[in-house]
Amino acid sequence: MTATKTAGALATPPAGNEGLTGSYSSPEALASLYDAAAEWLVEAGHDAPRPVMPELKRRFGLSTGEAIKAIKMANEMRGLSC
Repeated sequence: MTATKTAGALATPPAGNEGLTGSYSSPEALASLYDAAAEWLVEAGHDAPRPVMPELKRRFGLSTGEAIKAIKMANEMRGLSC
């Protein structure tokens, strides 16, 4: 599952998951949400709303720890080490 393009937004999670981690029934589904959040962050780059942590939590329904994981994944995608 990947993030989808929408008009007026860089990317949003696919429809139907309501962006809430509690609605996922498997670790694989939650991992795909991390992927979508990380991909969105990489794609948004310097245009991502700041601060990025509350934006990830709001946009993808992540907890603070989950948002940190998505940020780490985005940094790895960019070739940065944490």
